Amino acid sequence: MKRTRRGNWLGVAAAGVMLALPARPVAAQFDPGGPPPATADVPEGAQVLTRGPVHEAFAEPVVFDPGPGPVVPKEPPPPVEEVPPDQKPEGANVQWLPGYWAWDDTRGDFLWVSGLWRDIPPGRQWVPGYWARSDGGFRWVPGAWTSTVQEEVHYYPVPPPTLEAGPSSPPPSANSVWSPGYWDWRGDRFAWRPGFWVGFRPDWVWVPAHYVWTPNGYLFVDGYWALPFPRRGTPFAPVFFAQPIYRQPQFVYTPTISLLASALVTSLFVRPSYHQYYFGDYYAPNYTQAGYLPWYSFHQGRRGYDPLFAHYAVVQGRRDPRWLDRMQDDYRFRRDHPDARPPHTYLEQQRIVNRTTVNNINVTNVQNSSTNVRNVVLARPIAQVAANPDQPLRFTRIDAAQRQALARRPGSCATSASSGSSRSFKQPASRCRRM
Repeated sequence: MKRTRRGNWLGVAAAGVMLALPARPVAAQFDPGGPPPATADVPEGAQVLTRGPVHEAFAEPVVFDPGPGPVVPKEPPPPVEEVPPDQKPEGANVQWLPGYWAWDDTRGDFLWVSGLWRDIPPGRQWVPGYWARSDGGFRWVPGAWTSTVQEEVHYYPVPPPTLEAGPSSPPPSANSVWSPGYWDWRGDRFAWRPGFWVGFRPDWVWVPAHYVWTPNGYLFVDGYWALPFPRRGTPFAPVFFAQPIYRQPQFVYTPTISLLASALVTSLFVRPSYHQYYFGDYYAPNYTQAGYLPWYSFHQGRRGYDPLFAHYAVVQGRRDPRWLDRMQDDYRFRRDHPDARPPHTYLEQQRIVNRTTVNNINVTNVQNSSTNVRNVVLARPIAQVAANPDQPLRFTRIDAAQRQALARRPGSCATSASSGSSRSFKQPASRCRRM
């Protein structure tokens, strides 16, 4: 197996780096004098959410010592048949990646993480996650961006606990990124590969080498570069189906409410045990106890590497030396003031926007304190996003035949759970790749 031996990590040292991003993440462009966001074309019995998991193919944190996630007591429903919207970001490498079911322990039920348009990282292919049967229920197996030149997927035993402790030497230049160490498999044993410095690229986000847990063993993913958050594609809002309408014959769901990447970073969390980012209102103390960590807290805690925070910390830190302090102040304010938190549903967001628009108040300037901005607009209809000339992506329309060709059909893939030392299998060519 060909492996690119690159690392990853926390300590980011860079200077003179600028990027066309706001000095502080804002909620999104919204014209208070214009019409309110259009009503979503949502089927009866479905609720579009403005909080929940970020599709893991759009962004995923790196956990230094990954392990199996929690077991949930219910079997996930069959996949929802999705047809993508007729607006698609321009780009030769933009693909539609289907959604999946995610467990919502607040409800004690599953919600649907909608599919997304994704600008595929160079030299990568997405192997989707899946639910595997386990003792007492089902367990989520995370997806991964594997190399396109990797013909076989290799599984390894449990790596030893990380030895990563941060930079061990001064940066060789002002524009350098510390890439953390990791355990490298040397045929019959693990050997520690120390961290090292790599060059920082302002237009790319470094995703470090890491391991992903699977029922068959640990999968090694070598380091790679991905586009910054606002330019890597278009994720869509998750959906909770209060009624199982997805089981009806001929039911097809088309996500139309897109998440605003520039706004998500104002309320972004990491849940290491689930190997996922979450966005929205997870500020209450009980969420901290449940393992939802502010993205800066996860990164600073040295439990893993947050590619998004590492990138923003360099770029925004150069523009605003108090950027991190402001992030922490905003988090504490929302933790202590429930009325300052973003809404949980798109319908609730609409009501807030409509109310403030009627009162002629700019929703991006509703302030509860000098250190807090109420970021209520986390999602907007894809048609409005595509029509906005100020957003970083350009969109093109696709016809019905193209959309149908991309639709995900209900089905399942066989899974297995086993244990052992390093082993491999040929990567299948079907959509139902499993790790």
